[in-house]
Amino acid sequence: MKEFGKILGLTLGFGILAVVLASIPSRPVAQAAGSAPVIVTNTPAQAVPVSQTGTWNVGITGTPTVGLANGSTVGINNTATTPVLVRDVDNAARHAIQSTLSLIVPDVSDSASGTVFTVPAGERLVIESVSIEADAPSGQKVRARITASLSGNVFWFPPLTLEGSFPVPIPFTTTTVVDDVWAAHLPARIYASAGTPITFTFERQQTASGPAFATITISGYLVDLP
Repeated sequence: MKEFGKILGLTLGFGILAVVLASIPSRPVAQAAGSAPVIVTNTPAQAVPVSQTGTWNVGITGTPTVGLANGSTVGINNTATTPVLVRDVDNAARHAIQSTLSLIVPDVSDSASGTVFTVPAGERLVIESVSIEADAPSGQKVRARITASLSGNVFWFPPLTLEGSFPVPIPFTTTTVVDDVWAAHLPARIYASAGTPITFTFERQQTASGPAFATITISGYLVDLP
């Protein structure tokens, strides 16, 4: 009977312990460090420093504009076998000019003048050679003058050489007269500004002994102004 009472008491004690344990709330078991992802939310002022590992490939969207700061220099290191192609934009042959003017001095006048060439806008003219042929009644003295402007008018008097007396037809007629023929072919270095004319003037001493004639040709080139 006593043994039965002990067994009953133990059974009742275990039952009460089970009820007490069942009423205690359970706690989750903490995960081991490093096994769960960590999300960090920072502002741009609190950026998390990172370091690069390996080679990065950066892509560019669209067509960006790249500028150089004032005073920057760019070097080109081409070899002699792969030279950089260049072009002389002021090469005289690229902008060559040649212009001719003929003048008639009536027998009642001692001179005639005209415009040989007008320099285009945005250009500068360089005259490299001048050719003149003129004829006047025998015994007359003649003179040629070229006027150009580069910060003011410049007058150039090319010397004429008497070649001799030759029969010369009078333009627009069937008449031929014997005149003294003068000529000049000279190298030159005459400059003229954009928009200015090159003027040729032919003069003689006498006025009433028949007409005189002169033809001028200038050769040179144009330079583009910045």
